[in-house]
Amino acid sequence: MSNIRQADASSPWRAPILFLVLALLFLAEGSFRNALFSGSWNTALAILNMGLISAVMALGVNMQWGYAGLFNAGVVGFLALGGLAPVLVSTAPVAGAWAAGG
Repeated sequence: MSNIRQADASSPWRAPILFLVLALLFLAEGSFRNALFSGSWNTALAILNMGLISAVMALGVNMQWGYAGLFNAGVVGFLALGGLAPVLVSTAPVAGAWAAGG
């Protein structure tokens, strides 16, 4: 069994270059309007927000499964509730369902 991690074998310039590419794509999303980019800072910040939320969730799951070795289905349950809540709030209510009691 090897003690060398895969990340240690890669180039030291890999992470800064990938960060620079993502920063340039973020700036292009907010600045340019064409077939590839929307030119809206609202969209760019929404993408950044979703990326940060996903990073926090990935860190939480990594601590539970990776370091502690625990399986927690509650994380997935809360993720499912978080995805279901905007759908339930944004759709129009069905009058027949309310009349039937739910």
